[in-house]
Amino acid sequence: MQVYEGFPIATNKVTEEERGGVPHHLLGVLHPDADFTAEDFRREAQKAISGVLSAGRVPVVAGGSNTYIVALVEGEGGAFRKAHDSLFLWLDAAPSMLEWYAGLRVGEMMRRGLVIEARNAFRGADADYTRGVRRAIGLPELHAYLQAERDMGGPLSVPSAMLQRAASEIKASTFALIRSQTTKIRRLSGRDGWDVRRIDVTPVFSATAQGVGVRDTWDNFVWGPCQDLLRVFLGPVAVGTVPGTTAAAAAVSAAPAADDAAGTEVLKFHLPAVTAAFSPSLPVVEEEKNYKQEKAVNAAFSPALPVAEEKFNNNDNKAADVEMLENEPSGGAANGDGGNASVDGADVPAPAAAEAASATKL
Repeated sequence: MQVYEGFPIATNKVTEEERGGVPHHLLGVLHPDADFTAEDFRREAQKAISGVLSAGRVPVVAGGSNTYIVALVEGEGGAFRKAHDSLFLWLDAAPSMLEWYAGLRVGEMMRRGLVIEARNAFRGADADYTRGVRRAIGLPELHAYLQAERDMGGPLSVPSAMLQRAASEIKASTFALIRSQTTKIRRLSGRDGWDVRRIDVTPVFSATAQGVGVRDTWDNFVWGPCQDLLRVFLGPVAVGTVPGTTAAAAAVSAAPAADDAAGTEVLKFHLPAVTAAFSPSLPVVEEEKNYKQEKAVNAAFSPALPVAEEKFNNNDNKAADVEMLENEPSGGAANGDGGNASVDGADVPAPAAAEAASATKL
């Protein structure tokens, strides 16, 4: 979904800061209403990959839907798979932890202003959620609430329960996506030519929940193992850290070799499930990024937590969204201060872990 223009919250679009100076391709290049099929992805991805490899750099495919990755690798009779050596890094976690973290993701999206983003692009009865960026989780689920806003004269007139219901539906859709992607990845792992390596990030999520040792846990259980795998795969290309990159990008980044010929570029196709890296010496390394909705969603969106206070300042509609969410009695599992801190991204491990999970796994 990051291939579309706009909608940075709904698509969890990687920021300039998160790119850390690493060139990214296919970000925000399509009109929000444009169709983009698996075949379109295969064609555009191959063009970008060829350009990166021709420049002697290491391509990384960080994306979402397994359907698109399969189209790239297996399309045209498996021509891509036959032409390139590939390494698929899959960041996975215990199902309960994945859903807990997914819950945090939905709460974070709401706080960042997902309702405002959806409201600004709302088309009422004419909205088509089967095409373009409007297929992204979060937009279809908010339709009923936004229609009620329009019919009833604004957010202050809409029962807060409707917004709560939309948040719950976003979580449910995210959980369903996680389960579906996990099943597909396991299936792909058994295919010939799919060297899928599972990295268990459960310890990182656990440390995030406790608010202790997140960085060290990330380094020991995710960053280190990914570096080791890439070091073996890339052979003569030295694997190192690219300051400022997200964990997903850094985990598959390659530092310049002795002849300074190697580098890293990220092909951000955002297809939820695996990330791919491509070796300039060995043919291509594919790493796909797991879910575009990878950060995670709260098992029960907690209105008790402040909702995007900084995002809603100086805007009556934004304030109304906050008031409706905060005044609801909290239910289910609350995010908790520790979870919020990790989701803010200051530590990188938590948000990046989810992102890397999808990006690192092809």
